[in-house]
Parts: sequence; structure tokens; C-alpha cells
Amino acid sequence: MLSGQYLDQNPKRIVFEQGQYGKPAFADEKNLKFNISHSGDMIVLGFVKDIEIGVDVEKVKNDFDVMDIANNFFSPKEIASLTALPKDIQSLAFYCCWTRKESIIKAEGSGLSFPLDSFTVSLDDDGRAELLETKWDSSEKLKWSFIYV
Repeated sequence: MLSGQYLDQNPKRIVFEQGQYGKPAFADEKNLKFNISHSGDMIVLGFVKDIEIGVDVEKVKNDFDVMDIANNFFSPKEIASLTALPKDIQSLAFYCCWTRKESIIKAEGSGLSFPLDSFTVSLDDDGRAELLETKWDSSEKLKWSFIYV
């Protein structure tokens, strides 16, 4: 329904396609981009014109060791930052990091084929999310922004 409103057409007539790694797109409208994420009873949809978008939402769970996942997928700086935090806030910081990383790879359109340890994001829960660095291009961090809603 939302796509139909944005595209000014009957939602039943909308044709979708997938990128090489499965990112959905409108087949007949290349300027309007969207992304979707869901977890638990939450869902987020994002729509933008003329730029790429990636969104992520995660239900915070505390039933696993966040360091097991971080050690396999996070950059060395993210692992060090997470390790330095008190145990009682590591889970929240983990999810801040994970959702930011997911948003970037979803915007890139490469999904989990993109190495998550090749870039570093902030872990803070203060609304000032940042892409801190990338291994492939030092100026890349200036091209991205995070928006909390």
C-alpha cells in the first residue's frame, strides 16, 4: 500500500525485482528506493529518492554471548570497544553495532557477502551513530549517515 502511494499506482500492479544479492527494488521505478526489516513484533520500512537506503531493526535478546558473534564478524576496533564496556551494557552496544552494520550492507545491496569486519561503526547508544572507517576507501565514511527513528 505504501509503495502504491509513493509510486502513485495500484499496489497490485507493482513489479519487484531483486539485485544480485537479493536486495528488492521496484522493477519499473529506478529513482524510488526502499528497504525493509523486521524482528519480533517490530517492522521498519524506509523509502528515499535517488540514493540507496538500508534499514535494520533488531529485538534485543540477552540469551547468548555477544562476544562469540562479535569476535567472528566485527572489526578489531569494534571488538576492543565492546570488550572495554561493562558486561551489563555489552548487549545493547552489540545491537547498536549490529544494526548499523546491517543497514550499511543492505544499502550497499551486497548482503552478508560483504565482509562485516571491513568497516567500523560506533557502538554508542546516544543517537549519534557513525561510520568511523572503512578498509576500502578512507573517504567512504563521509558518504553515509545514520538516522534514528
